[in-house]
Order: sequence, then structure tokens, then C-alpha cells
Amino acid sequence: MKKTMLFLCILFLGNILLSKNIYQLDLAQDTSIISASLFMYGYSYIRYNRQGELSIDNIENLSIYDINFLDRHAVKNFSPVANKISDYLLYACLLAPFTMNFNNNISAENKEINFIVGEVYLLTGAVVSLSKTTFQKIRPYAYNEIVDMNIRQAQDAQYSFISGHTALAFAGAILTANIYNDLYPNKDNFWIYATSISTASTVGYLRYKAGKHFPSDVLTGAAVGTGIAFLMTNLHKNNEGHTGAILRVGFQF
Repeated sequence: MKKTMLFLCILFLGNILLSKNIYQLDLAQDTSIISASLFMYGYSYIRYNRQGELSIDNIENLSIYDINFLDRHAVKNFSPVANKISDYLLYACLLAPFTMNFNNNISAENKEINFIVGEVYLLTGAVVSLSKTTFQKIRPYAYNEIVDMNIRQAQDAQYSFISGHTALAFAGAILTANIYNDLYPNKDNFWIYATSISTASTVGYLRYKAGKHFPSDVLTGAAVGTGIAFLMTNLHKNNEGHTGAILRVGFQF
């Protein structure tokens, strides 16, 4: 997760430098969002440094019967391969919105789009960090006896809720679909939503198969990423002549 957060910071700082139509920035609004995000990161960092590894007694006292019925089956999962693939798909979702920069027809939008994407990632990552360090929910693999004890005891084993990979993947996927839909409102854009959501959902499923998260962690992460993406695109919408992110199949989000 530390590598992912570093990757997000690099993306955000870099995109502020990239060069008002559909979207517009607001100094007071954006300053508040960034400040709140940085505060959550700072508070999470303090909590993180106060937390240590799980003891052997902590591990031995874990019981699957303390887990709700819908989540319980996740403790059987553990796959380093699924974990690695989920990393690659996450990076694809994070980079997807920036492909708009290669379209010369919308170069005037690049500054706003890049800033909004970076801001969404910053806020999503902050919410994820705050959630993980606050709830300290034990990951599924910590219950799995076939997993090496050092892995089960690691501090990271306490950060199951919520799924950061899933939250960020959905944030990137929904942003890509929303921005494309706003830029090309006269097209049937169902396919872009279907492709984006399918890719992000695959990330969530792989996190479950890797033993990193329970289904409830994944579903909550998906909801958080999706909600922040829709909220931020609509907060930054230039309302003159625009009605919001609409999926052109007869309904509005």
C-alpha cells in the first residue's frame, strides 16, 4: 500500500503541471478538499506509527466464528499471483483517465481534468488510509494456517478494511468513464462504463482471491471509489450547458 500511495503522490504532483470548458476549478473548494485529504493522511500516519505487529497469541486467538457468515469463506484464500496481477490492473485503472491527454481535440481541458483526477486519487487514498488505521481489521490470510507466520503477524495484516486497491481502481475507472461521457455526450457510452467497471471489479475479485480482503472490504472500497469519483466530477462541472455525468442508455447517475 505504501508503494501505491507514493505512486499516487507522484501522479498528483506531476499532473498539476500539465496543460474551461466542461470542468472548472475552484480555489476555495479545491483547497478545502486537499487540506482535508492531507489532514487525514497525517492523522493516519500518526496512528500507523503507534501500531505494531500482531503477536503469536493474537494470531492463535483468531477464530473464524468471529467473522460474519458472508465473509467467513475468504479465510481460505491466499494467492501471491492474484496479488501481483491486482497491482498491475490497479495501475492500469489509475492511468486510464490520463489517456485523455493524447486527444489533441480536448487539449484545452487537460489542466482541469488532470487536476481533478489527481485530487480524486488524493482524497480516495486519504479515506482508505484513515479507514485502515482506524478499524484495524485483520486480513483473511491471517486466519489461514498455511500462510507463513511472519506474514500473518506483519503490521499490514491489520489493514483489511477497506480495500484500497478496489477503492482506487473504481475511482480511476469511473473517472475515465465519466470524463469520456462528458467529453463525448452524443455517443452511446455504455461500453466505456461496462469496460471500466469490469476492470475495477476484477481488481476487487483478485484482492479477495489473494486473501487480502473480505467481500465486505471489497464492496465498501468499490462504493467509496465510485462515490468520490462521481462527487468530484460533478463538483467541478461547469454547469453552463451541462447536466452532469449521464450514461446514454436512458438513465442518469
